[in-house]
Amino acid sequence: MQAALQLLALHALILEDALANTATYAAAFTESGNGETPLAEWSHEYTALLQDLYAHRAAVELIQSEHFAGHPILYPELEAELTEATRIIESAVVTANDYLNRRAARAGASANGGAAENNLAIGLESIKAGANGQRAAAIAEKWHRDASHEAIESDEENWERCREEFGAREPATGNG
Repeated sequence: MQAALQLLALHALILEDALANTATYAAAFTESGNGETPLAEWSHEYTALLQDLYAHRAAVELIQSEHFAGHPILYPELEAELTEATRIIESAVVTANDYLNRRAARAGASANGGAAENNLAIGLESIKAGANGQRAAAIAEKWHRDASHEAIESDEENWERCREEFGAREPATGNG
């Protein structure tokens, strides 16, 4: 859902940006509260979304390989939804980068014409390449730790229920 909303936002921002670049008052029209254009804000937010998406996908792969002998751990329907969401997100990046390239070409991309567009372009391949790093390992470790704690708590609850059901005594603590 977030990917679809971001894609809609991209289309609106491209239209707004195209109109703003043809107007004489473009700077006033496109400025937002923090001094960035809406397209720049979108680019930064989408970059963060991509980094998060690929780090979580890499964490799933780590868990699968380390604890499930490479077997898939996601339900097939969920995996299909994630694959489709990833495709939509990557399509939006391609659309945005194509637009920025065309805008730079129109601006002449001379001395400084294309510099801003190059800063806004999203490096999809570099984000994918960086996904398997510490962030993915930290996510996988958190998932593993959370699952271990949940399993231990569940075992303790089951043991307590069995002790109550069969009238078992409290275990000795060794304090005295």
